[in-house]
Amino acid sequence: MERVRAAGTDVRFELCGDCRGLPEGVGLSAYRIVREGLSNAVRHAPGAPVEVLVQVGPGQLRLLVQDTGAVASAPEDTAGREKHGLLGMRERAALGGTFSAGRLDSGGFAVAVTVPLDQGGQPWR
Repeated sequence: MERVRAAGTDVRFELCGDCRGLPEGVGLSAYRIVREGLSNAVRHAPGAPVEVLVQVGPGQLRLLVQDTGAVASAPEDTAGREKHGLLGMRERAALGGTFSAGRLDSGGFAVAVTVPLDQGGQPWR
């Protein structure tokens, strides 16, 4: 996040809850999802402010990365034409989690991921 800020992007970060007890695989997946979401925002909405929310709640982790800029070249979440970054984020949330990505009515773009913290013994990627 500091690299993105150093490059001139205004990033607002909010952490709700305690991340210290997260399983290592969940933490790594969350880090990669946020990193890719920031990368997409910088690439497709240069100069637009970006908001990152990481929320740890009972039994789940919620991630939200959204930019506030209206940019025509933002990636679309269309089956069969999904970009590699969005596809990777979707795959990381696939083990019982949810993934959504798309344009906001306000003109920005958002990626929202919810992952369960109990995978029934399944490893996280």
